[in-house]
Order: sequence, then C-alpha cells, then structure tokens
Amino acid sequence: MIRFTQNIDDIKSCAACLSKDRQEHRPHILYLYSDGVNLYGTNGQQVAVAKGIGLEQGFYEVIKNIKTQIWLEKLDICAEYPDLDWLLVDFDYVMDFNCLSEGKRNISTCKLIRKTDIDFNVKFLDALPGDRSYSQGFIDDKMFAFDHPDFRYCFMPYSC
Repeated sequence: MIRFTQNIDDIKSCAACLSKDRQEHRPHILYLYSDGVNLYGTNGQQVAVAKGIGLEQGFYEVIKNIKTQIWLEKLDICAEYPDLDWLLVDFDYVMDFNCLSEGKRNISTCKLIRKTDIDFNVKFLDALPGDRSYSQGFIDDKMFAFDHPDFRYCFMPYSC
C-alpha cells in the first residue's frame, strides 16, 4: 500500500472522478491508473489527470481517503487502459479560470459559460482542486479542459 500525506489534492480529485456504480466491471472506470508518469481517474464522462505522480504503471484502488491522507493499493489486473495521451495535448487558450473560493468560482463559471456558449453541469467543477488558476480550452472539439501545470481536468460538454 502507498500512503500520500502531502500534495494530495490532485490525487483526491482523480479518485473523485471514478465511477460509483458497483455494477460497473471495466477496471478503467472503477480504479485509478498510472502510466508511470501521470495518474488518471475517469467515469467515462470526465477525466482527471494528476501530472507527474510517478507511480509504477498499473491500476490502483483507493483503500482509504480521509482529509489529510489517501491510501492506494496496486492491483494485479491484466487489462489495457484506453489511450489518453491525446488529452494532454496543447489546446487553444480560451480564458483563465480562478478556483479560489465558492463565490469567485461561481462568477468565473458565469464568465466561462457566456464566453464559450457551452452547456455543462457546474457540479463537474467540484472536481477541480481549489486555490489555483487554470487555463481552459477545447481538445479535439470534443472535450473541454481545465489545465494547470500539475493537473488537467477534462469533461464532455452537453453540446458535443
């Protein structure tokens, strides 16, 4: 088991993106995945990427997730993870998004919706680690992304 106690917001955000559906059997929806550099969490509609975590390649289960720490266990699963390298490409800059507080987040969200004219569930923004700024843009005209040097969060807008 691996215990993280520092700089855990990005890992916790990846874990928050995993499917809660216990009828689900696909490992890439149920567990975190490390490609040896980045850590991924997805439920099929949204993807969180913690950049530069550096865990051994493979699937990881969240064993314990409390305020000050998160515990992961490497699983012995023989399955392919979908190719998500395309999520880490550069995208056209749209605008900055500050994620400092609930009030400022709501103001920035309104500006984002007006500027891009996309329709999305604002609850998706809860997955963003706070107290930092993000640049935003589209990837391949399919996914909308928030980017920070340590973290990228992507989701599919309703209009796509």
